Amino acid sequence: PLRALAGEAESIRHFEFSRPVAVRSTVREVDELAVTIDSMKRTIRRFLDISSAVAAEEDFDRLLPLLLDEMITVADADAGVMYLLEGQTLNPVAARREGGSNLTGTLRPADMNNRDMLIGRALHESKTCVSAMAPGDLDGIGITNDLKAIGVRHGIAVPLINRKREPVGVILLLRQTAIEDAQLSFVTALSGS
Repeated sequence: PLRALAGEAESIRHFEFSRPVAVRSTVREVDELAVTIDSMKRTIRRFLDISSAVAAEEDFDRLLPLLLDEMITVADADAGVMYLLEGQTLNPVAARREGGSNLTGTLRPADMNNRDMLIGRALHESKTCVSAMAPGDLDGIGITNDLKAIGVRHGIAVPLINRKREPVGVILLLRQTAIEDAQLSFVTALSGS
């Protein structure tokens, strides 16, 4: 099994992600390593697929929901809202459920300087912020009935920062359950924050 895992590591080095890791061992640590390597292969493949899709899309208006859908998938979120910054206002440009359907209802713009809201805190701190969603956070987004129907209780606010390190928006990912550390690390790496 260790030789097979070394071969899998070599295939990753050569960007070969097509086949899953099928190594099993009676040694628990070796078996856990096989599962981790398989997960790593899938994660890298997903990242490359996302990068290709973003690079190929020429229509900015179609790109935004695509990015939001991918972030929802990566974070295993139940819903998400993307905001773009105009002046001091965060304007919602896309709101989606898991699976790609639009959330219905009216979204509300938000003040980027409102640090009481999770999205304002993420922009102010220029880092991904995670917390339980307070009722005020849900009301501040709008579409409250949809979000309550989904049962969201946790939020992940990912600031969108350009190459000059200036904020351009934020993605708010909404979940019924708290996010795991591994998912948070990938979401943060994917967003570049």
